[in-house]
Amino acid sequence: MINLNKTNFYIFSLFILAIFVFTIFLNVSLVNDIQKDSEEIIKQKEKLYLFQKQIQEFESFKKDESSYKLNLERLFINEETPIEFIQFLERESQVLGILIKISPIKIISRGEDLWENIGFRISLTGSFPKCMAFLQKIQLGRWLSDIERLEVNRISEKDVDTHKLENFFEGDVSFYINLKVYTKEENK
Repeated sequence: MINLNKTNFYIFSLFILAIFVFTIFLNVSLVNDIQKDSEEIIKQKEKLYLFQKQIQEFESFKKDESSYKLNLERLFINEETPIEFIQFLERESQVLGILIKISPIKIISRGEDLWENIGFRISLTGSFPKCMAFLQKIQLGRWLSDIERLEVNRISEKDVDTHKLENFFEGDVSFYINLKVYTKEENK
């Protein structure tokens, strides 16, 4: 009878231990599932917040559409009288102390162009850093433009003498730029 009680005790102990291990395993599994679900809920809430923020920004954009339209119009030049743009180029070249010549050219529109454009052939003569600063002014200017072609030539002593380039020295450069500037008309 003592052996039977010991055997029952061992079986009962193993049964209790098995239930305990199973309970721990079940709890750990449930905690992991709850943690994963919580992380997923947090991600979904973040997505929802970002989506709601985009909706608010779009509504704000729609409300202020007229002011954006006005600012957008400032990015284009007037095709028939691009005086303001040409004055900008002349003023910037004068500030930088470089010689400029501007002439209109025909630039063929590519299929990916969204707007009509007009072209200018700009010849600059001066030091390399000043000519580069001029290019940067064009790129940072308020008008939408694209440099189609850029050619840089070093000025020789012969060029200085032949062309009577006052205030320029051997080693200065001549930049030749084909510049495409977009106009208000949409490309059809």
